[in-house]
Amino acid sequence: MDNGQKVNEKEKMMESLFMCFLTMSYQASFVVCFVLVARVVLKLLHAPKKYSYYMWFIPFIRMILPVTIESIFSLLPNESASIQDNSIYQLITPAINIVSTKVNAPNTTSNIALNQGSMVWKWSTSLQWAWLIGVCVFLLINLIYYVKLNNKLQYSIRLMDNIYLSDHINTSFVFGILNARIYLGTTIQKEEMPYIISHEKNHVKRGDHLIKLLSFLILSLHWFNPFAWIAFLCMERDMEMSCDEMVMLQFDRPKRKEYAKALLNVSIGGKRVTGAPISFGDGNTKERIKNIMNDKKPTIWIGLIAIVLLICLTIGLLTNPIKKTRNSVGRKEVVQSEDTKEVTKDSKIVNKKDSIDITPPSIEKGMNLGADGVVLDFANEDYIIFHGYFGLFVYSIPMGKIIGAVDLESIGCNMTQGDRYCEVSVLKDASHVYLHPISETDMYVYNVYEQTLWKEPYTLEGKELFDSFSDNNMIGDIYVGNKVEFVVDGYQYYGYLFSEDGSIENLNYIEDDMLISLFADYFNSIPTNSGESIKEWNLDVTKIRATGGIFTIQNNSDQVITYGEQYTLKVKRDDKWVDVPYIIQDWGFHDIGYTIKANDSVTMEVDWQWLYGTLPVGNYQFIKEIQVQQPDDSYEAVQMEVEFLITE
Repeated sequence: MDNGQKVNEKEKMMESLFMCFLTMSYQASFVVCFVLVARVVLKLLHAPKKYSYYMWFIPFIRMILPVTIESIFSLLPNESASIQDNSIYQLITPAINIVSTKVNAPNTTSNIALNQGSMVWKWSTSLQWAWLIGVCVFLLINLIYYVKLNNKLQYSIRLMDNIYLSDHINTSFVFGILNARIYLGTTIQKEEMPYIISHEKNHVKRGDHLIKLLSFLILSLHWFNPFAWIAFLCMERDMEMSCDEMVMLQFDRPKRKEYAKALLNVSIGGKRVTGAPISFGDGNTKERIKNIMNDKKPTIWIGLIAIVLLICLTIGLLTNPIKKTRNSVGRKEVVQSEDTKEVTKDSKIVNKKDSIDITPPSIEKGMNLGADGVVLDFANEDYIIFHGYFGLFVYSIPMGKIIGAVDLESIGCNMTQGDRYCEVSVLKDASHVYLHPISETDMYVYNVYEQTLWKEPYTLEGKELFDSFSDNNMIGDIYVGNKVEFVVDGYQYYGYLFSEDGSIENLNYIEDDMLISLFADYFNSIPTNSGESIKEWNLDVTKIRATGGIFTIQNNSDQVITYGEQYTLKVKRDDKWVDVPYIIQDWGFHDIGYTIKANDSVTMEVDWQWLYGTLPVGNYQFIKEIQVQQPDDSYEAVQMEVEFLITE
């Protein structure tokens, strides 16, 4: 392995560790929300504050331990156990300022982030550096405060045991790690000292100074997460109030007022000490005094409820939910039986329900739709289902690509006329497609969600079929194979299929002012029969409107590529491509570089209305420049373009 490969492997390892860390922070945010709710419940029950204090250990443990134990008792949402990179980055990005530079409109596509040949930081690497700088700054500032405070305490006078008096402070606190000391300000009244000393001794006895230091260090790692700050501040308050309750157990009830008075005097006269020590005056003074003066003694039942709640939260929040995959939900194990060994010419029977291996359609670029064209079988906001002699296809609008396809010839259901004509019906929820050769008594059932195919006796009785088709199959002067009618708030429009040149690869779904290129991604995800290799980098359009579109950059290479927000639109006039004119004079893109890993892709939504306005009918080009990382860590600029139509 050469040095370049070693560096690349090291970068991947660092990125994986960073993603693992961010996942812990993301999951801890959910934990904090649960603890906040439980904290309110305990407050309503008037439970001792020690239980609220102990509950805050859970999110801090979650922030440092990559918990992998799965449990049915987990309270976390399933999505939090495994999240996409983009979701994680959204958690940290708001804490990092991004500067947008305003520039004059260029005549050609500008370079992204850095010039060719210079080192372009990967987006994920930038986040890692930003996080690390934040941690260092956070710790450095507090270290400076710690050193300054330590210098002030050098000339303190020992009062007794580990208790010291100092002229340089006007409050009291615990300072130190292994040999913790209690420091008192000389301004503290003599009659207040027993209460204050007892309070600080309880902190030392419980190890609160160590717990606060550890939680403070964890906070420094999660400085970008607002939920970590909420947890730290709330834990600090509950720590102080639980310590107050411990002190009250050592004194008679009449002493409560004197203790509250001492707390009030210290909080008024002193100011918060920076450097993570535990101070007597910390926390919400008003809330602490109210808690001290509360004469209600909690019953044993309240204590038991609090303990049960604490145990349930510990189990539920320190375990991950059992992961569920699409293939694991609602699926039954298929076992082959002896009575289903029949094998046909085009397909084989593999289980006792006549489940059939699905053969993908064999299509190539340049193939046409055929004399009978293509038929639209279903369309809504999620799916587009259509078929022709070349196969049945299911297109997912949210995913922006074809997610399922069946070769109809392999099941003898590819004829568009005659006795072998294939009748196609779809359920209203798009879950199943029924394929019926009209001369047969059986039909094929295609499960869209599970992507399985089987054969059963033909009957559509009792099935709620999709029937939102319009009678007239003409859109203007264009004939279409079925059109779907939509009515929203009294506004009527249609969805239909159209290919300008009659080819499969240019087949589009048009709905009102939306255009979707159905096969834009399909040919880039399957090998071609001609033996041609797929391009290393592809730019495809999956959804188009006159005001913007959704585009996909596919990186089929073994290299990392980088792209920015810059793009250019061209329009075809007199068989020539010319720039679409801008509607504004001064504009600029964010000078940011995004990365696409090797053999990966990214989908981006582009809104060009602010720059180009609403595009009129015409043939357009979307041009995007990428930077390809070279072995010597330089970057080579590559320009990609994709054509699209605006029809109305």
